Amino acid sequence: METAEEVRAGAAAGAARRRRWPAGSAAEWVCLEGCEEDANLYLEFVHDFHADAAGTEGEDGAVLWLVISAVTQYRAWVNGVPIGRGPAVGDTGSLYFFDRLPIPAAALKPGANRLAVLVFHDGARTQTVQGFRYGRPGLIARVEDARDGRELAATGGGEARGQFADRWWVRRSPVFSPLAAQFSQWGGWRQSYHGEREDGWESPEYVCAPDGGWRPARALAPPESDRFVARLAPLDVPPLAAETLRPVRLAAALPLLGSVSLPESLAPALGGATAAAYRGEPIAVAPGEPGAMPSLIFDFGTVVVGYPEFWVDAGDGGGGAGECVYEVWYGETLEMLRSDVVRPGRSGVWRSFQRRAYRYLKVAFIGLAGPVTLRAVSHDQSWYDYDGRGRLRIEGDDELARIVDVSRHTLRVNTSYHYEDCPVREQACWILDLRVMSLINLYLFGNPELTARCLRQAFALQRADGSLPSTGPRDNDCFHLDFLFHLAAALREYHDHTGDAALVAELYPAVERMRAFVETYRDPVDGLLDSDRGRTAPYIDWSDRIEKLGKTTVLNALYRCFLDDAAALAALLGDAAAARQRRAEAEAVAAAADALLYDPAAGVYRDAWRGGRLLPTVSQQANLAALAAGFAGDRARAILKTVWDEGGEAYPRPFGPSFYLLVFEALHRLGRPDAILDSLRDYWGEMLRRGATTWWEVFDRTTPAWVYPHTFLGNVPTYEMDHIPISACHGWSGVPGYAVPRYLLGVDLSSVAAGRIEVRPAVPAVWPRVEYAIPVRGPRTGGMLRLEFTAARPGGAWDVRVREAPRGVEVAVLPGPNIEPRIGRAGA
Repeated sequence: METAEEVRAGAAAGAARRRRWPAGSAAEWVCLEGCEEDANLYLEFVHDFHADAAGTEGEDGAVLWLVISAVTQYRAWVNGVPIGRGPAVGDTGSLYFFDRLPIPAAALKPGANRLAVLVFHDGARTQTVQGFRYGRPGLIARVEDARDGRELAATGGGEARGQFADRWWVRRSPVFSPLAAQFSQWGGWRQSYHGEREDGWESPEYVCAPDGGWRPARALAPPESDRFVARLAPLDVPPLAAETLRPVRLAAALPLLGSVSLPESLAPALGGATAAAYRGEPIAVAPGEPGAMPSLIFDFGTVVVGYPEFWVDAGDGGGGAGECVYEVWYGETLEMLRSDVVRPGRSGVWRSFQRRAYRYLKVAFIGLAGPVTLRAVSHDQSWYDYDGRGRLRIEGDDELARIVDVSRHTLRVNTSYHYEDCPVREQACWILDLRVMSLINLYLFGNPELTARCLRQAFALQRADGSLPSTGPRDNDCFHLDFLFHLAAALREYHDHTGDAALVAELYPAVERMRAFVETYRDPVDGLLDSDRGRTAPYIDWSDRIEKLGKTTVLNALYRCFLDDAAALAALLGDAAAARQRRAEAEAVAAAADALLYDPAAGVYRDAWRGGRLLPTVSQQANLAALAAGFAGDRARAILKTVWDEGGEAYPRPFGPSFYLLVFEALHRLGRPDAILDSLRDYWGEMLRRGATTWWEVFDRTTPAWVYPHTFLGNVPTYEMDHIPISACHGWSGVPGYAVPRYLLGVDLSSVAAGRIEVRPAVPAVWPRVEYAIPVRGPRTGGMLRLEFTAARPGGAWDVRVREAPRGVEVAVLPGPNIEPRIGRAGA
């Protein structure tokens, strides 16, 4: 175990490693003068630099490196060769990021080389529900030699700061219409693309001239400053993984007053009679009556996230698309939204600049001067590069195996450089989502470095009063008091699973400031938190059948857990006095909650005390949260029997899947793996039976079987709010990906920091065989944990064998209820 001094020294060393923009660089932020307030802004930057392409290659085959960032997005080319896109989403007022992209020798030529960068900015005054702050538009870049770090090119004016930068040219992109609307009030933009205006500006032969709209780029600020980007840090996780996907089937081909010519293999899809497997066959469409809109709907089989690409050919032999306009519609279900309008250029190839998420994709030809052929449709998948060594394979239970697989895919498709709540809407890192997704990650993938960067970004947004916004990574105005407790829990869980005490030392002062803020909600008489003392209601759950204001049971249960977490973090850093005080405060909260919120006549916890009285409402949320926090003592089993086993629909059930994090913790504490397994089948299994391929944002299993997530059907928290895109793919909904290995198989990774992993199966051998493997990473540990569970007889004891153990970790297989497993040694 590290000493407090070692922990703090490690934190300081980690901060030093995250130092910012390369020292000695002349680069500055640059932009086009006069566009600071514009929204939906696309800018094209060009710079020609000289390099010897025959040099020795450095890392990753690079001769040169492009070090680059932009507010808010960029895509870069060298001599017309794509180099990369980025950056990771950050906040210009606290923590922003830059990339180091390798420029391969194949992209270079002797002499002059063209660096071209397309930058998009949402708009400094763009309004969203969350109140995201996007900063001001700009680009910063340098080209350096991979061999000696010598700077060959840099944005900015050097000593002539504030003057026009030398030989960096910029213009408003002529191909993107500035009139396109926001995708929704939650953020994101539609695209209207004018391919007929393409002029090849990315190629080295193109000449920038004033009559083409080009102007010298103006230097704005140094890499870091209070007036542009406060802190510019290197990306500290791997680049996103990329994969090219094609639709699995053509769901429908609709002539709609025009005509669609299909090869025989796709003929069943004509008119939408039935879907047909799609293998990339060309599809011809032609105009018919005025107003014709021949349309094609493709199905990718599950939700994908990234960049769609089309090749539309006019069939004139030159590859040109001729006179053609088409719309692109996207949907996680067949409730699709038009997002892009495309006028193809000479090549006929169009790729979305904006990231899209969808299962179904519709291309509707709204303007045709003559026949055209859709030669290809594909998708460039772009998601976090998770370690692929994690494995959970369950034999003999197809439903549960599918539940785990969908949880795994839902996590992946909801992760870019940060955990995302949903890919189709705001793509933001909400704190509750961060906690749930980090646990799923740790038990299915084992990539804690992603959690570390999300924790840093969340705490970087802390206000002077100690509060934090509920989401990020951009600064915003959202706030939910209960989310603060989940953030502290995520930090403690991260440490317990990794042993990374340096991050705790780095962030603990922010936890203490947060605790001081929470104290402002305490009633001075009984010590319970009262949400009426604050500015907004806590989130708690999506359900509108529970009480969220006043001294609520859920809020104070989370508060008790928060004080326990604060005590553990203080103890880790050697502050024994603070740890004792926090533990005493936690016990005082539990005693006050029992005295004020428990109704002995009914034998349950009421939802809240408000207005001087105990409110009559009772919910599963309140009582399961109380049990998860350890409030009830000897009454726990009786409470569970009342509200869970016998309550039926009398008590509101959790509406949001994320709340099951607390539900399953309570059931686990009381030794009820049977109830956990039943919930997995009843809740997530029913979603599968309704066609889910990713987990929905919320689910009400009492709705009829034909109800799926749709604005006007249900199973959405925003019923009939058609201005908010629904989410049928939500990161926090994959709780089973954590619950199955942790609560059913009994694999406890929360003591890795102490050099120990315990395996205590909670269910008897109900499946013939289970394989579980996960990378385990820590400052003094590392390697794979590989376990094999086999059933000697159905319903009996598990034979648990440790096939591989991480270095520096003791793996202890312990008997569960009525289970006496044989312990196999590593490698047996």
